Amino acid sequence: MAFRDANIVKNRPELNPRRVTWLVLMMVFVVAGLAFILTARLTPRDLSPRGLELQVGDVSAQNIKSPKRVQYVSAIETRVERERAANSVQEVFVFDPGVAPQQRNKLISAIQSTGTTRANQGMPADAKQSAIKRAYEPELTDAQASLLLSMDDFQWQALATNAPRVLYEVMSERVTSDRLRELRLELPPRLSSITGEQERSLAAELVRSYARANYTSNPTETQRLKKEAQDLVAPISKSIEKGEIILREGDVVRATDLEKLEAVGLASPALEWSEVGASLLLALFVIALLAGYIWAFEPWLLSHERMLGLIALMMLGTVAAWKIFTPGRPYWEYGFPIAYVSMLIATLIDARLAILVTSLLGLLLGLVAGGSLEIAMIGAAAAVLGSVGIRKSERLQSYFVAGGLVALGTYAIVLFGRLSAKELDLVTMG
Repeated sequence: MAFRDANIVKNRPELNPRRVTWLVLMMVFVVAGLAFILTARLTPRDLSPRGLELQVGDVSAQNIKSPKRVQYVSAIETRVERERAANSVQEVFVFDPGVAPQQRNKLISAIQSTGTTRANQGMPADAKQSAIKRAYEPELTDAQASLLLSMDDFQWQALATNAPRVLYEVMSERVTSDRLRELRLELPPRLSSITGEQERSLAAELVRSYARANYTSNPTETQRLKKEAQDLVAPISKSIEKGEIILREGDVVRATDLEKLEAVGLASPALEWSEVGASLLLALFVIALLAGYIWAFEPWLLSHERMLGLIALMMLGTVAAWKIFTPGRPYWEYGFPIAYVSMLIATLIDARLAILVTSLLGLLLGLVAGGSLEIAMIGAAAAVLGSVGIRKSERLQSYFVAGGLVALGTYAIVLFGRLSAKELDLVTMG
């Protein structure tokens, strides 16, 4: 029987320093306990399908379902699409028309130096060969220098005339780094006017050694175009439905799976102080409401430490049990026995206090469940229907009546939620 019906005097008790200290410590304990439970990852790996220990490449040991509906921006898929867009941009090349005359003039200068050396009758043969080797970039081999020195005037004039001409013709075209490697096979046919095979091969080697890429990449412009292509890719938004299976038993975990687990709150991201602060403020708000109600309407409770302790333990235990057992099991939320709080407090203390405590618990559980209005409404329904079902009755059957009322209220709220979301499945609901 409730203390209200036992004719207990409800005058506000005298608050001596010892009692005030005890009450303050009790409030601090409950606020800190609630904040810790709201922030902590309580679900053991062997009790719940939370993805706390999963890494990329692991094999999922069980089915993991989303506890709520969420919409999030996939950083991984957005990054992949932006990389694909950047890779689709072709490298930008810039043509430099000054390369062809510059390299031709260098070759002509080397050829003129060779002609002067060849015509110097007073110069020893070894000195001539050494001077001819050094006239070119890179230096010629002894065999090449010897061949240039031993050519007759007809072959020499053919090489001196055609090598610069072919070099200029080649470099007037688009010459990239890849094209330079292909010139060895292209040059001999262009130098067909040089009759000797050795002389033609030497002329081709000279042209190839002086050829330079005149169509070079522009990394700055290429990077700018890649950045523009990446910026055109909008962030990729993904949605996960409540109850949707994120990982099936036996699936190999991918990076996108871990991203989904984090989005629905089943991963273990680093603790953020903003989250701790929010949990602390929420716990302080709830306990302040409850303390204000007791001070204004149930002051007699201030002298009953055991009753206050029971309320505190029920609040802490209920929130902790919710965080341990419901994540990853969306349908467990509807059968969670929050109504026991309402029935027990209504039986032992007062029905109005039972409604307040259970409603506040429903608010907490709804926030823990991702801001679920449905869960908060189920908590409020359990608070009212559980208390009304018990009222002042001492008969056992009243608990079954209260339980039935709570079940009907829960079913009605879930049914309303499904109808409003146009997600009604008569087979599932039945």
